[in-house]
Amino acid sequence: SREIANQSVGLTDLGGSMSDWERLMQAPMEPRELLCSVEAMVWEWCRVLEIDTWANWAVERIRASHGLIRIEEIAEESTVSRRQFERRFVERVGVPPKSFAQIVKFQHVLQSMGTAETLTNLAHDAGYFDQSHLIKH
Repeated sequence: SREIANQSVGLTDLGGSMSDWERLMQAPMEPRELLCSVEAMVWEWCRVLEIDTWANWAVERIRASHGLIRIEEIAEESTVSRRQFERRFVERVGVPPKSFAQIVKFQHVLQSMGTAETLTNLAHDAGYFDQSHLIKH
């Protein structure tokens, strides 16, 4: 979690643009209303930050497995259904998680090309059924 302790933090560091904050501060309202409005803007920023953190976690989880992790497993770890996981992933990353995992898996193969004894061994180590399956991808 992120904490603000004994630090000066600019309004734009809390989220929103400076013009959003200026409009809010110039609006005629009671201090209590202003506080509620500021709180709402900060909570919105935290919600967006949480989603970005979630997407970063999901991407890193796939990368760490070299694309071999099952999407159901990541969805279960993130405590959402597979369908919700896929929707959120596409919304934040731009491609479905399975496609992203296939790209990561293939990139791992390309990076490992010089270390494998044969292309068949490389294909098996990367989770492909055989050399032709790797070549097809």
